[in-house]
Amino acid sequence: MSGLPRRYVLPAIVVLLVGAAASYMYFGRGDDSVTYEEGITTGYLVTDMEIPLLDGGAVRFSDHEGKVLVVDFMAPWCAPCREQIKVLKELDEFPNVEIITINIDSRYNSSTLRGFAEAEGVTWSFGSSPEAGGTYQTNAIPTILFVDAEGVIRYRGFFTTLNRFEQLMQSYS
Repeated sequence: MSGLPRRYVLPAIVVLLVGAAASYMYFGRGDDSVTYEEGITTGYLVTDMEIPLLDGGAVRFSDHEGKVLVVDFMAPWCAPCREQIKVLKELDEFPNVEIITINIDSRYNSSTLRGFAEAEGVTWSFGSSPEAGGTYQTNAIPTILFVDAEGVIRYRGFFTTLNRFEQLMQSYS
């Protein structure tokens, strides 16, 4: 036998097996519970906020844990935002999907926003919070967040089609 003397073969195999088992335990098995940090973009837990609603109540992002949450940052003067609301109406028909639309323009009062919501047919949570827009650094509207049932932001983008929402739900629901 060339190479290693016969007396080293068995200890070498044992060392390799122990090393492989240790590597598997350290790298392969891992902990199935992943912890995420809080943040405002994809891959982070949604930074929880309380959003004042037009009806006088309030809603927190964390109120929707266990369901898909779509957050729509918008302003009534924004034409693409009104188009996004049309898509959100269709999305609102899907089970286990919650939607929160948030006006981020401080120039609008609750009365004006209630009229806007009624005219546009908004039936989901509608609030106003320029502060939330600042926290989430919304530099263009509509800004859309897609948050999975565990509270992780899986998508952050702008105008989002129903087809894209369906793809996201297939991937993260």
